Amino acid sequence: MFFSFVNITYASVIINEVQISPTEARFIELYNNSSNSVDLTNWYIQRKTATGAFSSFVTKTNFEGKSIDAGGYFLISKNGSIGADIVMETFTLTESNTIQLKDGSGNVVDKIGWGETNDCQSSCPPNPTSGQSISKDPNGEFIISNPTPREINGVITNNKIEENSTSSSTSNNNEEVSIISKTIEVAKIITKIVAPKIVTAGVPFNIDHNTTGINKEKIILGKFIWNFGDGMSKSSATSNAFNYVYDYPGEYVVTLFYSDSNFDMKSDATDRLTIKVIPSGINISSVGTYADPFVELENKSNYEMSISGWILKGSVHAFMIPEGTVILSNKKLKLSPKITGFDFNDLTFISIIDTSGQVFATYPNSAPKIIKHVSNETFQENIVKSAIIDNSQEENINNDSQVINLNDLSASTDGIENELNNKTLIYLGLAGIIVIGIISIILIKRKNEIHDYVEGGVTASDMTIIE
Repeated sequence: MFFSFVNITYASVIINEVQISPTEARFIELYNNSSNSVDLTNWYIQRKTATGAFSSFVTKTNFEGKSIDAGGYFLISKNGSIGADIVMETFTLTESNTIQLKDGSGNVVDKIGWGETNDCQSSCPPNPTSGQSISKDPNGEFIISNPTPREINGVITNNKIEENSTSSSTSNNNEEVSIISKTIEVAKIITKIVAPKIVTAGVPFNIDHNTTGINKEKIILGKFIWNFGDGMSKSSATSNAFNYVYDYPGEYVVTLFYSDSNFDMKSDATDRLTIKVIPSGINISSVGTYADPFVELENKSNYEMSISGWILKGSVHAFMIPEGTVILSNKKLKLSPKITGFDFNDLTFISIIDTSGQVFATYPNSAPKIIKHVSNETFQENIVKSAIIDNSQEENINNDSQVINLNDLSASTDGIENELNNKTLIYLGLAGIIVIGIISIILIKRKNEIHDYVEGGVTASDMTIIE
């Protein structure tokens, strides 16, 4: 009985539907079939291919602070326009995959495979064609059908209430008490903020919303008022995604108010989302040698960080980090020169620049130039300037045994300067001696040429021999 209860508890959240194609429409839908809300913090999803092993797919970071209501759905999608609870740019599902859902203790809660996987072979549902999904029928069997995110058996249960009407009477004439339960659709405008719940201070992130009308149509016009919780607000008449950046770590409450008219004082729909801003942990921890000029990046934070689209810039070459690159928490990533194209000359000074043009870290370490983030349109206009190293930092760099000083290959700069100063003094002294000698010769010669006017006035008659 104990183990039966445990199994029932684990089965309260299931993988209800999966769509793998087309790429932008990929999603995984979870369903809570219990009568209690389930906290999804520390849950995660693993994925493997037909011949591979399970690896992290949707991480604990993605699920942090999230929950799924009783009888509710939880949507993980590549596309934020369908109101997903988690939007993942690196959402990869292909043919012949297996995914498994694990709770905070690492127990497998539910699993599904499709195609010719090594988990279920012929018992798995086939690979769905583009535009179709794998969903569960009332018996829990997976079937291929048209995608219906947030639906079960073709009935949308979100935004509905149950009204119980009870007609009771005495048991005269053996009449039985009947309880009628019916579901009534609530027609209302709904808005939902679409943004990551964990971002990095100083790094722009994308923020959007999904606002739908009473007929489930997407609303793109009206009055949208944003409050970002850091003293900044924004008002817009159109439904456009944009980038935002928090300068300091902390937790901020983002609020969205929607009204269908600019003259309405009361909002037709509101939503709020708490965003946790963490300090940056990315730095350039070390570089290689002449034979192997690698560059090593390190994430010192307690969260994994995406560095997709960042630029690693050396003294000569530059390398754009490919989409989907992630550094796990407290881990290092070593980039080979075969990939970056760097040579030993690049190791003189290296900087890593994020997608907004901000110098995020340098090697040797120095204070980066911070570029003010204005808007998404002005990001491309920002010019990144090299950081300047002051004297104290230069001393620390020169004393650091891990820093490669290319100037030491023949002679240090200080040595060259001292040698030049000594030679200069010698040459100046020699020139002074020569100048003094020339002046002395000129003066002596001039003295010999002076005429003796007294001698010229003496005659022989003026002379007498006295002895």
